[in-house]
Amino acid sequence: MIQPQPQLADLKVTKRAEHRRLALALGVLLIAALSACKGGIKAFMTVKPATSCAPGTLTAKCQNGTAQPKLLIDNVKKIVVSPGESLSLTGKNFRSSLQLSVTGPTDPKTLGVTVESPHRLTISIPEQQSFGMLTLNFSQDGTTQNINLFSNGGKTDLPIITVDPNLICSEMTFYDVMGTLQVGKRACGSSSGQPKCSSDGLIGCTTVAGFPSAQLSNITASSVVSGKTIAGVKGTAKVSSDCTTDGQQNCAVSGDFKAANVTAISTWDLRAGKTLAGVNGELKINCRNAVSVAKFNYDGTVSGLPNTATTTGGTNYDYWDTIDDYDGLAPSKVTNWPADTYCDSSAWADVTTTNGGTSVITCGGDPPYTCIYKDKISNLQVTDPLDVTGKTTDPAAPAHHDWAAAINTCNSSTYGGYPAGSWRLPTQKELMSLYEHGMVSLKAADAASLTNLQAYFWSSSTDAQDPSRANSTTLSNGRTSTTSKVTTLYVVCVK
Repeated sequence: MIQPQPQLADLKVTKRAEHRRLALALGVLLIAALSACKGGIKAFMTVKPATSCAPGTLTAKCQNGTAQPKLLIDNVKKIVVSPGESLSLTGKNFRSSLQLSVTGPTDPKTLGVTVESPHRLTISIPEQQSFGMLTLNFSQDGTTQNINLFSNGGKTDLPIITVDPNLICSEMTFYDVMGTLQVGKRACGSSSGQPKCSSDGLIGCTTVAGFPSAQLSNITASSVVSGKTIAGVKGTAKVSSDCTTDGQQNCAVSGDFKAANVTAISTWDLRAGKTLAGVNGELKINCRNAVSVAKFNYDGTVSGLPNTATTTGGTNYDYWDTIDDYDGLAPSKVTNWPADTYCDSSAWADVTTTNGGTSVITCGGDPPYTCIYKDKISNLQVTDPLDVTGKTTDPAAPAHHDWAAAINTCNSSTYGGYPAGSWRLPTQKELMSLYEHGMVSLKAADAASLTNLQAYFWSSSTDAQDPSRANSTTLSNGRTSTTSKVTTLYVVCVK
């Protein structure tokens, strides 16, 4: 017998008469009753019909004198099974009264059976099922049916063949009907007149280096490139052309065009003006001062630039016209500078929360607030100036702390519902970056007021020349000073 799965090996018998003789020999163990049936195998079956019912009989077999429809299994998907495998059988009139016993190898004697519907049932082959023929004995309400299967006992690496080894080519290794490893004894190949394989898909030939054997069960049309043929299987798989532009889809990645997980990339992860995998960057990394015509604007020549206050109301904005943001964010960028040099509220996100970030709300309403803003450039989150509780903010009553108290206040704060230890006092450079990235653009009556942002805020950075002093910075113009640590200043916290 040859196991249908894995693929039957080429027995390499040379003459047509010998092929016919092998076919007859192999058919013996396959019960001689196998035939193709809707993609499955119609197994050898023996059916014993139910007896007739007497009028008025009411049993599992009979209902008011009428016999219940008899069991009929008419399709088995395969006859060679492996331990642990589930096998589907289809037919008619399956009921919960169906019973199954097994005749075959010594272990085990019972198999699990599940009636899934009147037309389908599933057999569970035990994990310990040994090698050999199995006869499944089904009975249901007086009707019996027998089906023959073969268990490979887990031997799937080689074919199962019951023919005399003297008829099998010497290069072939196989299992016999007892599960014993055997090697063919027949001299085959070119020495016996067998031609060498010379074209794809050819059978009845001796394999050579250019045409080795191929296991067809591992090859499908969809796994072979369209236009190519392997072992007689014509490919249908379409190969995409190479990707040639950023963000292109349905193309083959290679070289300079690699796959990118765009779900892990935001527009603020990429520098403004750059594109990656179709994602256009917005990250501004060169924030510059801007221009307010009402403060200073000079349209004359550079050589004529005065050292006095000059407001001309001109229309050309030059780098010497830029100012700081003490009175609020200057409204206009320098004329010749790109847009990504102007950092305003677009560089910030409102991430206000009261439950530690589980949900986000909009900053506003009635004080006290827990307004939190995220700097998209640095990913730093910052509170509004803390009030005396250290847990909320009130623009009308920001708290003043000395340097040590400022550090402790942030460290113990539960601002926004975050646990103590989440917040800290920012460093000098972090405070300066908040100004550089346009925090003053967030000024509002229900957030950090401009008046408060014009004040000095403690940093955690000590003065290198005098450790009794620390650096403090205004958030409206970035001015930094060193201040005695016992002085009381405003406090914002970052995380």
